[in-house]
Amino acid sequence: MCTDTTTYAHSNSTSNATTHCNPYAASNRQPTATPPPPEVSLNDLYLTVKPSIVRIVTPESAVGTGWAIEEDLIVTAFHVIEGFTFDRLSVFIPTDDGTEEVIGRVIGWDKMPDIALLRIEATLSPLPLGNLGSADVPEPILGIGWSNGVEGFPSAKFGVVTTVKHYPDLDVRAFQSDAAFDPGDSGGPVIDMDGNVVGIMQFIRTMNSSGVRILGQQTALHVSSLKEILDDFKAGKLKNSTSEYWFELVYGGG
Repeated sequence: MCTDTTTYAHSNSTSNATTHCNPYAASNRQPTATPPPPEVSLNDLYLTVKPSIVRIVTPESAVGTGWAIEEDLIVTAFHVIEGFTFDRLSVFIPTDDGTEEVIGRVIGWDKMPDIALLRIEATLSPLPLGNLGSADVPEPILGIGWSNGVEGFPSAKFGVVTTVKHYPDLDVRAFQSDAAFDPGDSGGPVIDMDGNVVGIMQFIRTMNSSGVRILGQQTALHVSSLKEILDDFKAGKLKNSTSEYWFELVYGGG
């Protein structure tokens, strides 16, 4: 066993996670080059989805990313809003000349797969959900998020899906990519070349306990697990979920 340094991809969170040693993480290992982009305009793809991707800021100025799954419903990573589930959050929506700030309220979450849902006081275009099979490796993808919490517009990172994994003990699927997720990207969508969401950026692993750099260890929640969580939410079965009525009581409808 060895201890790797796991960094959640939002601007204020790191933790240690114990995993099996990576037999390929020798110091002389050379990076694997990302294949050239497919026959699609990545700029057009980015411009299409950008208006639906938001920057989330907590009362303590931690920053993460979210995106519209419904017109006024935002998906993000739970660790972005952890500790602030009953607070009003600042949500910044991209506009032609910057961003517009609106209020977001957490209406449901599940800590185990690291997912939270926010209701916002605005209307966005929802991003469609796609599919990603175990055979779709390498699959070109585009991760989009507010890297390092910077203002302006979200940044885009091209890469490929390197492996798809299922964790039966948790009944959760995830995948790894060589796209360079950064702090601030947590909760951001991973988009396929058709503009469909196939995952949510969650954390990165860059170095083990021996100080050896680890490559291609960016992890995202698989879209199939996200679909199951959304089904539970709609059925009122989401773990730790809260009711809209409760928030009306807490915030007085304001």
